[in-house]
Amino acid sequence: MMTKLGVFTLLVGVVGCATTQTTVLSLQDISCQSCGNAVVQKLNETPSINSANFMRQHAEVQVAFDPEEWSPERLAETVTGFGYAAVAESGKGSYRPFPEYPEGADVVWIADSGQPIPEERAVPGKWTVVDFYAPWCGPCRKVDDFLVGELEAGASFAVRKVNVVDWDSPVMQQLGSALSTLPTVEVYDPTGKRVGVVSGLDLPLLKQMLPSKEEGP
Repeated sequence: MMTKLGVFTLLVGVVGCATTQTTVLSLQDISCQSCGNAVVQKLNETPSINSANFMRQHAEVQVAFDPEEWSPERLAETVTGFGYAAVAESGKGSYRPFPEYPEGADVVWIADSGQPIPEERAVPGKWTVVDFYAPWCGPCRKVDDFLVGELEAGASFAVRKVNVVDWDSPVMQQLGSALSTLPTVEVYDPTGKRVGVVSGLDLPLLKQMLPSKEEGP
């Protein structure tokens, strides 16, 4: 049985502990994890904010703050003032879309959510580029821009995309040490032989591995 004194004591305890509140802010159309890290750094330097952490898979920031000084809505307005659009709601985070490939290009996602992929990834009879990427990886976007540009200029090759999602996804566990860097790009010739792998952003090396226009498919 709880007496009135007991109720009063409980309420005082709850109020006395209410010095920190946590919320999640969704960042909108950011280009990479560096944007999220920049937001976190600025928030962590702001008075009456206890901590901020970026959750890159979902483009969200978890913030612990003093509710007497801040509200989720004001936090979202502050982040927008930093130059990054944000809403005071979870589940709404997003990354900027990747560039669209030319119409008619042979581009297929063999993994769009980090699932395991087939061992045979080359397209029979075609030069094939297998692009391992993640939406939060800024250099990965430069690889896409490059491939789109090559195809628009008349190069002929198939593209197979692998969204690894994050380092602990099933496809990353499947490939192990063979995939330790993003971006990673494999290039196969029309016989299915792997002619090279580019680990990290090295567009000149990737261009050397691709077929010339004269070589065709």
